[in-house]
Amino acid sequence: MNTKTIAEKHGFSESIVDDLLAGLRRTHGKQVQFFAEELGGMGQWAGGMTQIGRMGDAELKARVAALFCAELAQAVTQEPEAQTPSEPQTAKAESHGASSAGLQNGVRYAYYAGTHHLQIEQNGETKTYDTKGHAITGVAQGQGTGEPQTLRFTTTGGDTVGVEDFEPVAG
Repeated sequence: MNTKTIAEKHGFSESIVDDLLAGLRRTHGKQVQFFAEELGGMGQWAGGMTQIGRMGDAELKARVAALFCAELAQAVTQEPEAQTPSEPQTAKAESHGASSAGLQNGVRYAYYAGTHHLQIEQNGETKTYDTKGHAITGVAQGQGTGEPQTLRFTTTGGDTVGVEDFEPVAG
């Protein structure tokens, strides 16, 4: 897949398209969260539903939706499983497929409900955490230079927890 051509077609940077593609591959084309000014700030795409932070910018929302629906998600669902080189090696060892995954400010994360494991990748290093039984339903990241500790997670009980509340998994 030529991400440069896709980026030019939809008027986005190639690096954003590469990041979105990597996120979609981790969820097998089902969903991705993002934070990028050129995509309208914080947003997400899931199964055809597009949300962007820049409310009321229908033109941008349509371009983002077209990028996902017409190009990236469709292409990812047609790829053989072996073509996911950007997925962290440790993610492949987990039970197949993350329950949720996303990318914000260069920090990638994936939550595996079956094992209560959370993986966070930053600067090429992946760390796995045991969520101590917390079922993760949402994520937010503080603005600024994002260390993984700035990630905050919402649980099914409505609690907000951070990486410091989890135990690292030896690996």
